[in-house]
Amino acid sequence: MLNQVKSDITHDTSRNRFVLNLGEDEAFITYNMQGDTLYLLHSEVPAHLRGGGIGKQLVDKTFMYIQEHQLKAVALCSYIQLIRDRNPAWRNLIG
Repeated sequence: MLNQVKSDITHDTSRNRFVLNLGEDEAFITYNMQGDTLYLLHSEVPAHLRGGGIGKQLVDKTFMYIQEHQLKAVALCSYIQLIRDRNPAWRNLIG
């Protein structure tokens, strides 16, 4: 069963990360900024929390943040690309 995470995504510009707070843990996406484009490099969920849908929630919430803030982004991480490709709305938003 999918664990629904109630936390919102935090954009930590000092560490170039989008962070999903999981209590004592955090899941995150790292990025590099080049010009006005975010290059999404890596997504990570703590090993003991993997397999419960948190990674998908992390990516979806990051994409929602990107959309709401009208940012440009390109997915370089294969998992982020997978989530993007499964949703037509994300395919149009994320390169």
